[in-house]
Amino acid sequence: MKSKPIVMDHFSTIHTSYVLDFEFTNNITILTGSSATGKTVSFSFIKECMAINPSIVCFNYLDYQKDIKKLISEETGKLIVIDNADILLDDDTRKYISLDDKNQYLIIGRTPKKSVCYQ
Repeated sequence: MKSKPIVMDHFSTIHTSYVLDFEFTNNITILTGSSATGKTVSFSFIKECMAINPSIVCFNYLDYQKDIKKLISEETGKLIVIDNADILLDDDTRKYISLDDKNQYLIIGRTPKKSVCYQ
């Protein structure tokens, strides 16, 4: 995995009073949080920008039936944004992403629940 961003160092957009501003320091950026913290709304603003920025490709729950690994393997020089990554990505696709040196990733998913151990 390349550690420096290979597609863009910065992404910013303003939607009404909502400001979305990312400084990418790595080739893979992971955005997590609890429900209703703005992850999916951030994704929707990025997806709107996809219409005018050809270096952005977005996937979310609507792509559940698609072969995500195959789709991203066909891309080069893209910021690939994946919402609902905790649902969409299997282990094989995660491994592919970690080794991909052709694209940059913004992976969005829910914060994993804390596991509880009982003794």
